[in-house]
Parts: sequence; C-alpha cells; structure tokens
Amino acid sequence: MASPDASPSHESLSPSPSSRRRFLQAVVGGGATAGAALSAAGCDSAGGIAENESPTASFSHEAGEVSDDGTVMVTFDASGSEDPDGNIANYSWDFGGPGERVDLGEDGQPDSSSPTAEFQYERSGVYEVRLVVSDPRGGVARTTREIAVGNVDTGEGDVPIDLSTDLGVLNYAYALEQLEAAFYARVMEEGTFSGSDEAVISDIAAHEDIHRLTLEATLQSAAIRDLTPNFSDVNFSSASNVLATAQTFETLGVSAYNGAADLLSSGAFLGAAGSIVSVEARHAAAVRDLTDPLENFFSGPFAIDGAPAIDDDGLYEARDPREVLDAAAPYIEESFDVQGG
Repeated sequence: MASPDASPSHESLSPSPSSRRRFLQAVVGGGATAGAALSAAGCDSAGGIAENESPTASFSHEAGEVSDDGTVMVTFDASGSEDPDGNIANYSWDFGGPGERVDLGEDGQPDSSSPTAEFQYERSGVYEVRLVVSDPRGGVARTTREIAVGNVDTGEGDVPIDLSTDLGVLNYAYALEQLEAAFYARVMEEGTFSGSDEAVISDIAAHEDIHRLTLEATLQSAAIRDLTPNFSDVNFSSASNVLATAQTFETLGVSAYNGAADLLSSGAFLGAAGSIVSVEARHAAAVRDLTDPLENFFSGPFAIDGAPAIDDDGLYEARDPREVLDAAAPYIEESFDVQGG
C-alpha cells in the first residue's frame, strides 16, 4: 500500500489519449494557440485534466396566431443557453403537448445542434416545456416552465372567450355548465326539496355536473378558470324562488347552445353539443312541470325576457353568446372578454 506521502503516478497527471488527440487536432488542424487547444481538449494550462463547468439552460418562445383549424405555431429559441468553458453541443426538447415538430431535416429528424425549434400545437393551452442542453464533455443542464399558447385563460383579468375557434365556443358552454352545476349542487346542499321533487332536482344536478366534467376533460389545458358563482339573490329556502332561477338557467342554456351551433366547425363537437342541448331541454321541461304542473308546459313565457321559449314556427329560441353571458352576469363574479363570433 502506498504511503500518504507517496507522489502520484505519472499516469494520474497525464491527459488521456483522447485528450492528447483533441489537443493535437486543435493545434495542427485549426492553428489554435496552445491554451485554446488545451481547453478544447478538456485540459488545463498545465496539460492536466480540467474540471468541466456545467452549462446553463434557458429559452424564449414566440407564439403565432391561432389558425383556422385551431393549431398554433410556436418558435423556441435556446440561444440564451451557455457553456462557460466551451459550447452547447446538443439541445433536447419536450414541448409538453399534442402537436408536431416542423423544423425537420431531409432525414425527417430535427437538428439537435441547433438552438432553435418550431412546434405546431394542435390546440391552445398551457403547456410545460422542458429543455435539456449538454456540452461536448457530458455536462448537462435542464430548465422547465409553463407557456400559454393561443387563446387561453391565464387566470388574471377578464375571462377570454374566443368564439372564432371551436375551443372558444366550448369554453363558452363550459362557463354556463359551471354555473348550472354550482347552482344545483347548492340546491342539493341546502335541502330545498324533498320527495319526488328532490329526485328530479338530483337527476338534473348529476347531469349538469357530468356536462361540466365532460367539457373540462375535452378542453384540458385550454379550459378557462373555475368561475366564482354569485347566488346572493337566490332564496334557497324558497322552492318557488329556486325553481324560477332554475328555469332561467335551463331556458338560457338551451337558447345558448342553439345560438352557438353555427359557430362550431367540428362535426364531432356539434354532435356532442346537440346531445347536451337535448338533455338541457328535458331539464327545462321538468322544471316547468315542477313550477306549474301541466300548465304552459312547452311554450309558456319562461324565457329571460318573458317571450315564449318556443316560437310560432315550433322552434326553440336561439340567443347570441354575448346576450347569454350578459343575462348570466349577475350570477358570476368574473367578467368576460368575448371576441369573434
């Protein structure tokens, strides 16, 4: 066993063969100074193995406009990443959402040595993007952050509703379903009804919550924030007052879906909306029956402005989204910024 004072072996101080080779290549092939060549070879000024300094990872992004099909192109730039004792050799991205990378080479693969990348997201949303950079000697750095892409609710200011896209229309429906689900949950909590009336309201409450959850799952990270209901003007100890409010919401909901149908371009979304509105119409009829059994059952003056819900042509009213949100405004704390439509 060597004594503590023993000198280290020659091999422990000498650069590895690969380091010597990089040194010679740097001097002979590139005309570099000896100091620069040593650094490129991973050696210190004395010819020993230099300690590698890890790089740092950083990126910026710029999102384009939402296209007609709802996709959004985003350009990423990681040129702010640095390596103190060399250069970044590799950039690896995880864009955190559905879509495809478009800056591909002839071989169909991205250039991992390029600090820039382009990714086309399938839809608006908030995505967690991860960048990993590495230097030629194996040093690695990572950074992760959330980015908002397209027309999304950041949780600050007015709630954005963009009626020019299918996801925006779904968010409009999601806002109304949030309101209805919160209302019926409160009714059940307060115990306003009993017996067969309670059974009807319980079914409606379950349906509205399913509608809310379905839209939330469809929208994913593009969903607007959880809204704050305001039921201060509702007397939950009065069955008649609760039913009048329920009738307002149900009539409003049906007219909202009818009025937004032509804003949807996806046949799948349109079919889903048609399924929901048919259930909402049954709710409206059920609430009317509880309010005034078998009187004005189909076309009584239960619309928001007192007009018949079903017109002389046998068609249920269709209301403009802005008109609907204005009617719902007293029951929601947040304000809306409606665009398009």
